[in-house]
Amino acid sequence: MELAAFFFGYVLLAATSIPGGAAATLAAGALYGVGTATLLVSFASSIGATIAFLASRHFLRERVERRFGERLAPIHRGIERNGALYLFFLRLVPAVPFMLVNAGMGLTRMPAWTYYWVSQLGMLAGTFVVASAGAGLAAAVSP
Repeated sequence: MELAAFFFGYVLLAATSIPGGAAATLAAGALYGVGTATLLVSFASSIGATIAFLASRHFLRERVERRFGERLAPIHRGIERNGALYLFFLRLVPAVPFMLVNAGMGLTRMPAWTYYWVSQLGMLAGTFVVASAGAGLAAAVSP
């Protein structure tokens, strides 16, 4: 029950783009250990990111297309050619805030399934590192 509550809370956190994902991942590592935390957060963050991606797509994309249609054509072609790789690097090196990645990629024509699995794979290493840090902190402060 506790794991399910944490999972759904993390999905909500990621879907709404509320800051705190790193702190929640540290807490998961401290509470559940590296393996469980990595698995839990990896799926929760990817599902939440995909919800944010789909919200952007369904609530904003049509308006953006109407306003900037022709100017977006090169972006759409680039995403069709190299979108998965581009997203993978954005996820692997989080230089751009995830909120902007989720919203921005929702405005493209990238398939939702591609967005999900690339996000899952790209965020995995970072999730592992932060969960490990949380587990290490917990071990350092426990008597």
